[in-house]
Amino acid sequence: MPAVPRSRTRWVAALLVGVLVGGILTLVAPPAVQPAAAADLTAFDPGLIITDDIFFNGRGMSASQIQSFIRGKDPTCKSFTDGGTHYTCLADYAMKTTTQKADVNCGGYTGHTSETAATIIARVAVACGINPEVLLVVMQKEQGLITGGARNSLIYRKAMGYGCPDSSVCDTKYYGFFNQVYRSAWQFEQYRHFPQNHTIQAGRTIAIQYNPKSSCGTKNVYIRNQATAGLYIYTPYVPNSAALKAGYGLGDSCSSYGNRNFFNYFTDYFGNPANRLKNPGIEIGRGTPYWTAGTTGGVSFSAYNSGTYAHSGSRYMRISTTKPGARVKQTVLYKSTVNGIYSGGIWLRASTTGAVVNGSVNLWADGGGSTEKVSQPFAVTSSWVFVSTDLTVLKPGHTDLRLFVEVDSPKQYLRMDDGTLYYSGTYIPPQVPMVNNGLVNPGFESTPGTTGWVPGTDSTPAYDVNRSTTYAHTGSGYLRFNTATAGARIKQTVVHTTAAGESYDGNLWLRSSADTSITGQLLVYAAGGSAAIESVSVPFSVGPTWTDVKATLPLSVAGHTELRFVLQVDTTGQYLRADDAVLRLTPAP
Repeated sequence: MPAVPRSRTRWVAALLVGVLVGGILTLVAPPAVQPAAAADLTAFDPGLIITDDIFFNGRGMSASQIQSFIRGKDPTCKSFTDGGTHYTCLADYAMKTTTQKADVNCGGYTGHTSETAATIIARVAVACGINPEVLLVVMQKEQGLITGGARNSLIYRKAMGYGCPDSSVCDTKYYGFFNQVYRSAWQFEQYRHFPQNHTIQAGRTIAIQYNPKSSCGTKNVYIRNQATAGLYIYTPYVPNSAALKAGYGLGDSCSSYGNRNFFNYFTDYFGNPANRLKNPGIEIGRGTPYWTAGTTGGVSFSAYNSGTYAHSGSRYMRISTTKPGARVKQTVLYKSTVNGIYSGGIWLRASTTGAVVNGSVNLWADGGGSTEKVSQPFAVTSSWVFVSTDLTVLKPGHTDLRLFVEVDSPKQYLRMDDGTLYYSGTYIPPQVPMVNNGLVNPGFESTPGTTGWVPGTDSTPAYDVNRSTTYAHTGSGYLRFNTATAGARIKQTVVHTTAAGESYDGNLWLRSSADTSITGQLLVYAAGGSAAIESVSVPFSVGPTWTDVKATLPLSVAGHTELRFVLQVDTTGQYLRADDAVLRLTPAP
């Protein structure tokens, strides 16, 4: 599916919100509570506007937290009626929502007769896996709904700018606050699941326009992750230097503001969406807040104000040391995840022409009883060089990340500016082909016996594991399954990356506990990643004799990251026995 047409107001500065009514651009009131100053835009990285772990965190805020946030950002807002037109504060807004079917992008949504805006945002976020912080920021940059005071229905019906192209008026089929929020979240997932449908993709250098006017030119941007790619597909313009210098204000005739304002609002509301470091550009206060000396001592550092010598902005830090191994560092409270990859780096240069300063950039994951660390040595001259390193976390329980700049050249001045620290992906260990059974506890012999198996989301069957060498197919454990609802399921998900042309066999031994037959289906799915779901379903009807039911799934595309083994029972009120499940690569002929 091609990208949905974009909002015509996305490149307009937040100071004036343009509303198209009957083709006439009308300027409405600016947000009632505008931040005094924009975020530090020297930290804006056009290739990494926000990290994937933040963007795709669907449980980033609860409904009550969202409601408190909305009320707190516009505390004096009062809903009112004027001339028969209702103007409603976002904190007071409520509407009827409609049921949406689950698909590859969203898990579906059950409609209600009345839901608040906060509840809608929270439930859509969970259903589609998009951070509610992202949804709040998008509606602020699109229509100023967070701080814009009471708004009428014309604003709410296009809250996210979804289906509003630069070249025409908004498409009426996407009208409505709930419709806008759900479709916007759905669309970001569509970008993620089907990147091949779009020119802007993660891992590529793309020429992004500065402005809808092609005469304004383009900027080559290396798109570092999927979240940033999605933002550019949704709003396909990169801010130029004039837009970045203007904060929340107007730049020049070639400026655009959508992605700049996304970064501004997100940073002001929730913190930098791409960089875990505080004061990364040494621009805050006197320049050194959040940066401290290492415990080895022997280091002095201070901020200098000079746009000529800074890497960007107006400030930089100058470091000197009296002994090798002296350090300047920043510690970030952050619970890292096992197999998470964290990237840290900083711009460095020697202050003196002809000098060489040696040292290293170090990244640590600390706390929880262990420390993991990585180091990247450097030897920098008087030209700015970005020195970075990646740390793959292999142990659980870390509570902070630490970025160190270690200087090994005494009595030399080192300049430092524009540090970064962010989550950059997940390490996937080298994978062995699933020639053997990939399922956990396939024979239901573990303690507890249901280890690895969970019910499907569509119903809640009654199932347990019995122990009997007489009744089990092999061993002593077997699954006993009963349901009052046709179509009830039990399943297991296996994390495994597949390849095109592979085939996977799913086998399960089944029998009825009585003389009556029981019907159902054995299903195998390949899902996850950017590829569309592939699946196979084999119906069965089994009596009191153990029967081997087999489903074979051939794969036509690559990129699936998980396999799902599913038992569905359609006969109600009868006990089905199951044992000795198998999921593996189809043996070669």
